[in-house]
Amino acid sequence: MQRSNSPLRQLVIVSPGDMYGRLKIVKEAAFRRSPHGKIRMVECECTCGNVVTVQLYSLRHGGTASCGCLSREKASLHAKNMTEQILARNPIVVGSRWGRLTVLEAVQLLDEAHARCNPFARCICDCGTEKTIRFWNLRYGKATSCGCYARETTGTRRRTHGRTETPEYKAWVGMLARCYTESDSAYAIYGGRGIEVFPAWRESFAAFFADVGERPGKDYSLDRIKVGENYEPGNVRWAPALTQQNNKRNNIVIEYEGCSQTAAQWAKEIGIKSDVIIRRYHDEMRPDKILFVGNLRNYKQPAERFLPVATEPAAPGALEESVLLDNEPGNENGQPGGEPADIPLDYRHRKETVTVSHGDVYGRLTIVKEVAWRCTPNGKIRMVECECACGNTVTTRLNALRTGATLSCGCLSKEKAKLQVARIAEQRRAENPIIVGSVFGRLTILERLQVAGSSCARCICECGVETTVLFCSLRNGNTVSCGCYALEKRLASRRTHGSSKTPEYGAWLGMIARCHNEASPDYAYYGARGIEVHPGWRKSFEAFIAHVGTRPNKTYSLDRIKVNENYEPGNVRWTDTTTQANNKRNNIVIEYRGRSQSAANWAKETQLSPELIVRRYHKNMLPDKILFVGHLRDYNRPTIGQ
Repeated sequence: MQRSNSPLRQLVIVSPGDMYGRLKIVKEAAFRRSPHGKIRMVECECTCGNVVTVQLYSLRHGGTASCGCLSREKASLHAKNMTEQILARNPIVVGSRWGRLTVLEAVQLLDEAHARCNPFARCICDCGTEKTIRFWNLRYGKATSCGCYARETTGTRRRTHGRTETPEYKAWVGMLARCYTESDSAYAIYGGRGIEVFPAWRESFAAFFADVGERPGKDYSLDRIKVGENYEPGNVRWAPALTQQNNKRNNIVIEYEGCSQTAAQWAKEIGIKSDVIIRRYHDEMRPDKILFVGNLRNYKQPAERFLPVATEPAAPGALEESVLLDNEPGNENGQPGGEPADIPLDYRHRKETVTVSHGDVYGRLTIVKEVAWRCTPNGKIRMVECECACGNTVTTRLNALRTGATLSCGCLSKEKAKLQVARIAEQRRAENPIIVGSVFGRLTILERLQVAGSSCARCICECGVETTVLFCSLRNGNTVSCGCYALEKRLASRRTHGSSKTPEYGAWLGMIARCHNEASPDYAYYGARGIEVHPGWRKSFEAFIAHVGTRPNKTYSLDRIKVNENYEPGNVRWTDTTTQANNKRNNIVIEYRGRSQSAANWAKETQLSPELIVRRYHKNMLPDKILFVGHLRDYNRPTIGQ
């Protein structure tokens, strides 16, 4: 390179291969335009292999010595040294406890991307989980467990009584529904009859649970001791299905020898079927006859005598059945004709032979053949195999066929049930028609549908999502949206102010940290100097944002107008980097002709470099000489030249 002693602009010759620090010049690049004129640029190759384009002026004066790797290495080394110094003052002690965590081992992890050397500690939690955690988080209380403590506290904070999924809670909900919800299937036999729930129980599940207690077993459910009274303390218990079955309003209660029990209880005690007891009860028999064990022919000895009955000859292949017929017409004493009067009259029976032919039809059933008799405590029962009109083959009692108790294999009952359901559904649709265009919550009905026999409606939500919903859910208010409303409520219940991820919230946290957290790296320049945050702002982010407002754009950050005063209303603003740089305590302020500006502002106005103004300032020159534009040997007048 050649240097000229002429006061005119010096010509700098660029030679490929020249070394400046770690950079080797490869070639000269295109000029870069700036507000101050053109800047000469050169393309250089760093010793680490990177190729960069830098200002020739920065190379010659040492402002740029590498592609950036040198600065990163220095920063990494400085961070490592600082970390070692801090750890020397605050060592990670193996075995020390921090909340639920116990330190097992100290670990050093180097973050080359950010030029940091972070001290970590491998810890074990009280729950047995091992985890590696940053030591600063342990020291300042940000980490106290492997995460189990946060999960426990979160669950406790959201829990009311913690028994929402228990059978006791479901029994409580069902009790309220059948007493107060008119659309409930059991409302007619509970709330419709005036059955109510104790007021304290209706308002609080905890009060209900405290009085009733836990369910003893899976086969227990809620039962009222006095079925005609309300759900209230002293009248509610947990009872098994059998106890509840014997405590119904429609039970048949038979009193015999001072003991009053239901038909099912008597059947269990004396060993006969409850159906037999019920049939005898409906025949208006006396209690001792209802509960007689054995054939009624033997009721109240002497034994019965039977008279022959003339019958027509049976058809070939016919089935015969002997049936006892009560209360046959007879003489004036009630006896069959010719029967002696000294035999008790109330218990006379005679056999009648019933002829049944193969192929006989009863309802939808056709007799195919006779099968083995079935033995019961009351005697033998004749059974026949039948074919139903639907194609099924079933075995049934011959007596049930003849009396009309059995008419099909079960298909007839199913069809009747389906018709009943369809009739009820049609009746409900007539009472509550689905009107296209009607609005339920956020849903607007578009079309009426039938899905699996249920009345449904295709709706569109306010958010634009289409969904198909049961019409009863719309009418009862169980469904009010496509699901967006529930999601919004769930998110709103977890939100405080909803700005945790915004730059304003980050600026608020940083402001509090550097003023009140001694561990903050900037505490020495703020909190240590007595700079504080306004109490209302420190307690509430909403109060802070109400005074300061949102950040105008990405280049703005928080700034105090008076740098030696607190963060308080009237002294805080959003400003750009240039404004903040001119509002620092260490700025060089030069006063000239009644104007006070920083060196950077004077440099921008006079087109001088800030470094030149600062250098002249430190040489204790006069303001007019500091701001003189040109070579100082030409300085001889007090005004600012061109």
